[in-house]
Amino acid sequence: MTLERAWKNHVAPVWGDREIFTIRRSEVQDWVSELATPKSSTVVIRALGVLAGILDVAIDDRRLATNPARQIRNLPRRWPGKRRVYLSHDQVATLAACSAHPTMVLTLAYTGLRWGEANALRVRAVNRLRKRFIIEENAVMIGYEIHIGTPKTHKSRSVPYPDRLASMIEQACAGKGPEGLLLGDGEHYMRNSSSQG
Repeated sequence: MTLERAWKNHVAPVWGDREIFTIRRSEVQDWVSELATPKSSTVVIRALGVLAGILDVAIDDRRLATNPARQIRNLPRRWPGKRRVYLSHDQVATLAACSAHPTMVLTLAYTGLRWGEANALRVRAVNRLRKRFIIEENAVMIGYEIHIGTPKTHKSRSVPYPDRLASMIEQACAGKGPEGLLLGDGEHYMRNSSSQG
């Protein structure tokens, strides 16, 4: 849910017509408790954040002395995310041994790169001395075509790779120019069009 939707659906109907100096912490506490009954913790916390942010501006403008939407008790707890399962070193080695692209498998396993980031790596993005990748591009498959764009965050970053990958990365760079794909034989590795990234 966006902040705009949080305002429109949950904050404005209750607080939109109220003069800010009339809002009491006890009222905000009651509102949070009522909202928490049918709504998820994420919805409640976001809606409260919108109200609190507006009132923070009022404090900055010296229209309020304190923020009645801060220090609210008994906020609903966010559910923990799904349990993450990680492969052991032996499992990663087995997976790489079964793959037609072991260097890709090991790079994904030991660097945390997204598929599209690893797929777009060029030789110029490898700092072999420091054992780092410079992530500047992302290869996304749309239909059956690869499109090159910026990483998900739209910012470049430097990602280290471990010593165990160094010789494989050295081999992957061999005989390729700076613009050559590190992990492809002149073409990006394709994958199922239903999983893009």
